[in-house]
Amino acid sequence: MSEANPTHYPALTLLGRLWLLKSQQYLSKISEDGSNSSSSGGSFPFTNNDWTSADEDRDTAEQDRKRQEGVYVDARTCLFPAVEFLGRAVDGMEESGRGVSGDVYVLQAEANMSLGNVTVSSEAQSYFRTAVEALKKASMIEGFRLPIHLERYLRSFEFVLYDD
Repeated sequence: MSEANPTHYPALTLLGRLWLLKSQQYLSKISEDGSNSSSSGGSFPFTNNDWTSADEDRDTAEQDRKRQEGVYVDARTCLFPAVEFLGRAVDGMEESGRGVSGDVYVLQAEANMSLGNVTVSSEAQSYFRTAVEALKKASMIEGFRLPIHLERYLRSFEFVLYDD
């Protein structure tokens, strides 16, 4: 469908949503194993001031090693197309002048946060940045309200938008 009509934004959004839904089985296994990189449930790589640099390097290396294993690879296999389809839908809607609904931005953010959580740390930053950008855009839509957990995420990590 998306190849026959690459600007069919509802189809792109639906495909992204379906891939994100498919990834949930793998993300839930990662969460059940307690091997997620964040104890807060949603993450963004940042420094814990109580850790030394060596502690942080060891932890990052261990987490990155885990992210090369089966269930993480399976999750990424679903999340890459989710991020791609949702990104194409958002980009196309923005370029065409059509309004993007807050819900589509939220889906884009969730897909990017999830992909960032299962990607090696050296590659995850861009996914988290895209998630924060999408949440910021959604929060600026008149009449749209982010779910509270995403509002907190945005407020915690909004600084990355101004960190260039």
